Amino acid sequence: MRHHFLQLSSMAERNTIPFHVQIDLPAQISVDETDFCLVLSNLLENALEASLKTAKFRQRIDIKIYRHASNLICFY
Repeated sequence: MRHHFLQLSSMAERNTIPFHVQIDLPAQISVDETDFCLVLSNLLENALEASLKTAKFRQRIDIKIYRHASNLICFY
């Protein structure tokens, strides 16, 4: 996952797309780690793809993921 994340981050940088991801989660979450990584990877890929298709001044990727009570919250 880390390698894939770094690839997407590098792609955004090469295209001068601001890229910020903040993940604040405990060591143990109630979601399967593989499923979580797949969802996060898909989210990042979709965000990058959408940014590349939009006007330059609107391009940016901001994602924040954290736990609130027993829920995972994701803003993008």
